[in-house]
Amino acid sequence: MSTTTKPQVIFSSDVRNMDDWARRTRIPLTTADALGANYARAHRWLNALRLRLVREHNWSDAPTNDHRLLFSIETSSIWRSSVGLPAGPKLKLQLPVHASSFFSPERRVQWQMVFHSDIFESVRKICPPVNDILSLIQCLLTGVLTIAFEENLPQGIYRTIRGLPSSTWIAENEAALLDIFGTSHYRALARAARDTESAYKLEKFHKAIHTIASGKADDGTYNPFPNYAFTGPIRPVYPLSKTRVVPDHIPRPDYATDGRTIPYLFASSPIKLSPISSGKPVAELRRAGQPPRLLTSEEQAKMRTACRLGREVLDIAASHVRPGITTDELDEIVHQATIERNAYPSPLNYHVSLYFEGYHADLNATYPVGEIDEESKKLIRTTRSCLDEAIKICKPGALPYVGLFTIIREPLARANGCATVRTYTGHGINDLFHCSPNVPHYAKNKAVGTMKPGMMINLGSNWGEVHWPDNWTATTVDGKRSAQFEETLLITETGVEILTAGKPFELA
Repeated sequence: MSTTTKPQVIFSSDVRNMDDWARRTRIPLTTADALGANYARAHRWLNALRLRLVREHNWSDAPTNDHRLLFSIETSSIWRSSVGLPAGPKLKLQLPVHASSFFSPERRVQWQMVFHSDIFESVRKICPPVNDILSLIQCLLTGVLTIAFEENLPQGIYRTIRGLPSSTWIAENEAALLDIFGTSHYRALARAARDTESAYKLEKFHKAIHTIASGKADDGTYNPFPNYAFTGPIRPVYPLSKTRVVPDHIPRPDYATDGRTIPYLFASSPIKLSPISSGKPVAELRRAGQPPRLLTSEEQAKMRTACRLGREVLDIAASHVRPGITTDELDEIVHQATIERNAYPSPLNYHVSLYFEGYHADLNATYPVGEIDEESKKLIRTTRSCLDEAIKICKPGALPYVGLFTIIREPLARANGCATVRTYTGHGINDLFHCSPNVPHYAKNKAVGTMKPGMMINLGSNWGEVHWPDNWTATTVDGKRSAQFEETLLITETGVEILTAGKPFELA
């Protein structure tokens, strides 16, 4: 019996890889100038593919001041709701102006994050322009971008690595490739793509050696991304536990019944207990773009109940945080506490939030695990302070959303050596888990609107925006620690009520 791993797109700017593939394909390495000239001629095609992604596949240009980028575009993740709220990170695709950028040590992490994400491995299968970009780069930089998968056979571990696109793709795009490479180089590409021994490389590993190299442990756990360059010390541990069961008598939101689940990982210590939804939120899709809904007094009472229960569950989880406990054990504790309250875990597979009698609660916090250093304590205190100061200025009509987080970014966060990121936002919440208004976590954003009595808003501060190949786990670019706090607020006639409020925050 054999098992096959999910294919991975692997980026490596090691010139030795290019040299190895040059010998294998019998296509001699070009000079740096020639490589740059080929890449420059490919600009027209790459920009045309960008335009197709924008016009036909719901991608949009991502603002950037980096003049070294040919383009930067993004789209909502397949794990996000259409209103762009936290159900997973956006997919971002960036390509440089110059081919030399792929080999820049300072930008190595950037290209690893682009190519190792699900953009190329998953999205390319349903989005032809993405596959075209991958295939074109394989032709331009053969050996820099490869696709690999492993088979676990009785006689050993076999890894198949594909360095060139299919011969069919090369034939279908003959005219464009001739324009970039010229006749002789195109013919060499076509010949190599047709030759299995040239286009593919097969590696065999002894299982004991492979176990060490891949990070597999004696207890059966393993790192599913052994070729990925992580930015910090934290690593994923697979296999993931099975999706936990919710009793049939507990009411569910619409997205809970579409059959899709999302794997999750906790990627930092201090532990973050954070809400992210799964499934297809049909009701959210219908209400996308509508103005924020003002809740009646009866609806506000239901929200208070849901938020009180949410706080109880989070506090129970926090009471179990200690060195040695696993995140899977915490997940089980949270799940059990939620269903004991006849509530549905709103973001099943990534707690804490709950759905009770038709309304959602949403909150999270960062907790120290055992004794932590002063720098980590400062990070947690600053994050909590940023949220608290932002909450103080919430009241009817007092402030457009565009100015709310000026307080967080300037001066509190920066004064304490911290920073926020722009990927995740605060959001409206009621009978929908995520809805308008959208509340960015940074100053000088383009959000519009003012707060009104009856609005339910979820506020939180943020963490870094580098994502593992699971296209889910967020970590910081430099591998440093991050923190987050989140509360659900009700805008009242006179100010704001924190519906998820707990005991005063203290950190010794």
